[in-house]
Amino acid sequence: MGGVPLPRSLRHVAERAGGLILRALTLWQPWAWAVARAGKPVENRTWHPPPDVTHLAIHAGKTFDPHAAEDICDALGLGTLPLEARTHGAVVAVVRLAGCVHDAAELPEDLQFWWSGPHGLRLANVQPLEEPVPCRGAQGLWILPDNAHRLVLAQIDKGQTTGPELVR
Repeated sequence: MGGVPLPRSLRHVAERAGGLILRALTLWQPWAWAVARAGKPVENRTWHPPPDVTHLAIHAGKTFDPHAAEDICDALGLGTLPLEARTHGAVVAVVRLAGCVHDAAELPEDLQFWWSGPHGLRLANVQPLEEPVPCRGAQGLWILPDNAHRLVLAQIDKGQTTGPELVR
C-alpha cells in the first residue's frame, strides 16, 4: 500500500493512536543514503516546511542520480558508494527537522556543499534504520502507511538505530 499525501486539512493533526504521525519525504538515491549515513545536514526544497512537522522519515525513492553519486564521492573522498546507497523503495532513516536554512552561509563551511536552496530543511538527530522498511513513496510530504509506520517506530523504540532516541 502506498504512502498517502498529506492533505492541507490534516497538517495540524499531531497524533495517531499510540503517538507520533510520522511524515515522510522521498529522496532520490544517493541523497537518502547521504542523509542516513554520510552526514548530509540539509535537504533542499522549493517549499518551507509546515510548522507542525518535527520529524521526518527519509524514504529512498526508486530513482538513482549518477551525477549526484559522482559529486558525493568526490566531496567525501570515496572511490565508490557503498551498496546501501542503492537501497530503494524503503524508509532508511528518521530525522528531527531542526529548522530551515535560506543561505549556505548559515551552515559551517565544511557542510556548505550540501546546500543549494532555496529552502534547506535542517536535519538533526539522524537515526539510520538497521533494516530499511519497504513502502511506496510519494511526492512532497506524506504520511507513512500504518504498517511501515509501526515497523519504523519499532526499530527506533528497540534502540536499533544509531544516534539519540526519537522523542515523542
